[in-house]
Amino acid sequence: MTSELRYTSVKLVWRVSFTILAFFFTGCRVGSEEPCGNGPEPPRPGPRPVAATPLERGTLFAAPDGSGETCSREAPCDLRTAFAKLEPGSVLFLRGGVYPIRETGLHTGPLKGAPEKPIIIESYPGEWAVLEGEYQSAEDYQGEHRYYYGIRIDAGAEYIYVRRLEVRYMGNAGIGIGGSHNLVEGCELHHNTYSGVEIYGGEWREDSPGFVLSYPEGENLVRDNVIHDNADIYMSTLGDSADGVSIVSGRGNRVEHNRVYGNSDDGIDTWRSNDSYVAYNLVYENGRGERGNGNGVKAGGNPDTEAKTGLRAVVVHNLAWENRARGFDYNAGKDVTFACNTAYRNATYGFLGGDDTRVLRNIAVGNNPDASGGLQEENSWQKEGTPRFLSTDPNSPDFLRPVPGDPFENLGAYALSQEDCND
Repeated sequence: MTSELRYTSVKLVWRVSFTILAFFFTGCRVGSEEPCGNGPEPPRPGPRPVAATPLERGTLFAAPDGSGETCSREAPCDLRTAFAKLEPGSVLFLRGGVYPIRETGLHTGPLKGAPEKPIIIESYPGEWAVLEGEYQSAEDYQGEHRYYYGIRIDAGAEYIYVRRLEVRYMGNAGIGIGGSHNLVEGCELHHNTYSGVEIYGGEWREDSPGFVLSYPEGENLVRDNVIHDNADIYMSTLGDSADGVSIVSGRGNRVEHNRVYGNSDDGIDTWRSNDSYVAYNLVYENGRGERGNGNGVKAGGNPDTEAKTGLRAVVVHNLAWENRARGFDYNAGKDVTFACNTAYRNATYGFLGGDDTRVLRNIAVGNNPDASGGLQEENSWQKEGTPRFLSTDPNSPDFLRPVPGDPFENLGAYALSQEDCND
């Protein structure tokens, strides 16, 4: 099967798998030719507002000072007691405040919701819940380290939706996902020891007895989050293991509409996963510590020429700027697509591709150099002139948007949805 056919097939699988999930929360149809919102333009990169689940849907309630076993709105319990009561269709609301997490994070076990009965874990409407670990300063890393997540969605768990929470200072990743069809949405994940979100979809070592393809887990969605300053700079890894979003392995995972910055390794890393989709993200200023790589989006990680993992990542409509290294790096990934992205003032390459990387209709300005490698078509550096932007202020809604009427108007992250960069 050719790369083009594989790319088309993968897009079709994504659209079918996530249509129900997206419509449940937003009323938008994933993959529609119509934009998800009002007006003629496609969605803007970056997080969108996330509405609270209606209060009347609540079935369990927890509070920082909760007690007892009732877990009702009138008599909330503590968080671990509420977690133990989760079942298909549960909606757990956390009253506002700080929930200390120590030694052991919150684990779901192989709990299974369903498309029509997801398990929702969310801040109480109008309030904000914070899960807080113990690693807040360099001094906290002295002595024995405890490797716990804030929330771990374990292998086998399905349709668990973590929404509108803050997770910080954990001894491992903020949120770990080991199951399938799960959602992390509208959260702030920051200052955790390792990645903000870590997705593990099965054994990735091809010589391991536990390795199977296709991966047993996948099709998770990470969207509309702010993920920043996750860093392992005080660990022996010295910065090279804390991404904003790390997809270690798995199949068909999606990372969309997030703001990802200041993480010690890469912004978004699809590593040994297959068929990952990365779209509409703002990724900047990643790379810290002695060993932090500092790529905006890294789309692979298996150098084996006969690799069965690290395949077919699709990266579209993202902005990557001022990262320590590259804006977009194929990183030995096979059949990678970089289409309709913008790379601006990254320290090295704007785009780095391999022999079979499709590099289509992107914009690169102010990188060093702008691009190298890949099957390049219709990119800004292949046209005469230099793109002009309405604004180079990251706080502007028109940041890195090409000037209307310029020949670059329909390239880069703001390009209108067409065949090469349609989601």
